[in-house]
Parts: sequence; structure tokens; C-alpha cells
Amino acid sequence: MNRRLLYAVPLLVLLALALVFVMRILDPEAGDRTLRPMLGKPVPALELPVLGDPGRQVSPQDFAGSWLLVNLWGSWCAPCRQEHGELMRISREEDVPLLGINTWDTYEAAQDFLAELGDPFDVVGFDVDGEARLEFAVTGVPETLLVDPNGLVVVHHIGPLSAALFEQAFREHVPQ
Repeated sequence: MNRRLLYAVPLLVLLALALVFVMRILDPEAGDRTLRPMLGKPVPALELPVLGDPGRQVSPQDFAGSWLLVNLWGSWCAPCRQEHGELMRISREEDVPLLGINTWDTYEAAQDFLAELGDPFDVVGFDVDGEARLEFAVTGVPETLLVDPNGLVVVHHIGPLSAALFEQAFREHVPQ
């Protein structure tokens, strides 16, 4: 009896993988929703202390009624350093507020990072206890979300931004 079960397990695994494959063919956006669960959902209603002014709080809802880019980053993150020039360009040239959320970091390291490379953000929330990571369902940093004036996430990009990627994924939504 155990021998039959031993032969059945690989067959069951193969059938499960085949089912996943067929589901991906029938619904190609399923994987995107899995990796980017915030797409089409309301931006999380959380309040974070402001980097540089911990007595003040910031929330994505502070930007209600306008487009908003939310960028989750860390000073220790090499891809965050890589995308920083693009964030600086966006802050200078695009008509969209930029909310930074610093996470997995220390207060001092985050301030030093912005002092060294420049501060593209309208305001930076400091994710003290990891609440933002959970609420935004991030898998790592950097991650950037575009929130529409109704508070819905319309773009959720995982990884560093570049000028080409901004044009491809964000341009059609960002007001000019």
C-alpha cells in the first residue's frame, strides 16, 4: 500500500503543476495579481512618523484627490540607490507628489542617504515597526505604486525605476 502512495505522489505533483500552467494560459494576469496584490485596491490607510519630524504623521490619504507616487525604499538597498536619480528627475519634471516610505532601516541611515543623494520626496514616512511593509504587501524594496485621485493603486512596480520603465508603465496615468 505504501508503495502505491509513493508512486502516486509524483503524479499528483505533476497534475497540480499542469493545473497551474493551464490556469496561467486561461488567465495571464493571474501571476501579476499574485505578485502585485495591491493593483486595483485602495491605498492602505496608515499613518507613519515623518522622517526628520517624528512628531508629525503622514498618510497616503493626505494626498486624496490627486495622483500620488509611493516609493518604498531603504538606505542599505543597492537598487534603491540605482533608481534614486530617476526619482530626482520625477520630482523635478513630473506633476505628481512623491511619498517616500523608508523601511527596514534606521532613522539616521535614512537621513544620511537623502543628505548624500538628494531628497526627491514631498514627504518621507518612516516605517518603524514594519506596518507599511505588511499593508503595502511588499516583497522587498524598492517598490513603487501609483495611486489615482480616488485612492486606488493603478500601477505597482517591483524593482528599481528607470526613465524607460517610467515611460512604459506610469506615463499614461501621470498628469503632464
